[in-house]
Amino acid sequence: MAEFRLTEISLFLILQLHFTAVHSATSFASLRVSEGDVVTLPCDSPPEHCAHKTWLFSRNSKEMTLVVGGKIVQTRFARAKAARLIFTKHCSLVMTNVTAEDAGQYVCKQAGSLHRMPMYATIALSVEKSLPFFYARRGAEVSLPCGVVNAHQDQCIRTNWLFSRHLWDPRPELVSTGKTAHAKSGRASVADDCSLVIKNISHLDAGRYFCQEDASPVLEAGAHLTVVHMIESMGDSKTEFSCWVSTSRQCTLMVFWRHADGSWKDVPGFSGMHGVPCSSTVMFANGQVNKEKLKCEVTDASGKVQTFDFIPKSSGSGR
Repeated sequence: MAEFRLTEISLFLILQLHFTAVHSATSFASLRVSEGDVVTLPCDSPPEHCAHKTWLFSRNSKEMTLVVGGKIVQTRFARAKAARLIFTKHCSLVMTNVTAEDAGQYVCKQAGSLHRMPMYATIALSVEKSLPFFYARRGAEVSLPCGVVNAHQDQCIRTNWLFSRHLWDPRPELVSTGKTAHAKSGRASVADDCSLVIKNISHLDAGRYFCQEDASPVLEAGAHLTVVHMIESMGDSKTEFSCWVSTSRQCTLMVFWRHADGSWKDVPGFSGMHGVPCSSTVMFANGQVNKEKLKCEVTDASGKVQTFDFIPKSSGSGR
């Protein structure tokens, strides 16, 4: 009888451990984006598993099914959101033109079986007010306005600047409190109007900057900073000029080289151009290019164009 009781207890413990294991096959992440952004909600799996995936969205105790069996749901309630969704071959969910109503919890679920535990990936998505965009070339200086009403009236004593390089950063980095800078290796300072000034910009400075008052938990002012890089590479017979951007967002920018004289077919020595998303390279025969006439254009989704001379006409912000 004692042996039977011991076996019964052991079996109970095994079942309990199995139950715990089944419900511990989860992952959790948080993402912070701005209105109008494009965001990828990860649920990385082999393509053959995607037919068994379900994506759920919950907000204010209401739940909506977005994806079932690898297909985006087109019900009357989900149709408006479905038009902005893309279900990728690795089971992730891409959402375009994010709005404040998209904030909430997203769950990627794979059904379990007798020999396989169910899998859950949970993402908490927070959506902030749209931030203005600033562009600066590497090595330049940029000034990011605070935007908090009356922040400068107390000499910025209660004003903090925070920095987030990636959308999934769980906690922004503290750049400054008041007029005291804590990061950026001495390259950051706070101006009298509470703007954040960053000198000698590098790709590591690309990201989102938030200006916050001590008394407010809300990060509602600041800017996106995109850093533009341009380099020259000389080969045996050709010289290449490359332009690309660093950004904290999923890059939707178009990068293209222009020549001050107009059409490339009329430019002496021009031998071709190629590009990938957010990058462009133009090629010339060695010794046959006037660098002062090369311009890199960066175009955002709204069609607004920022132009950067390969050889800057003056130092300062590359806006």
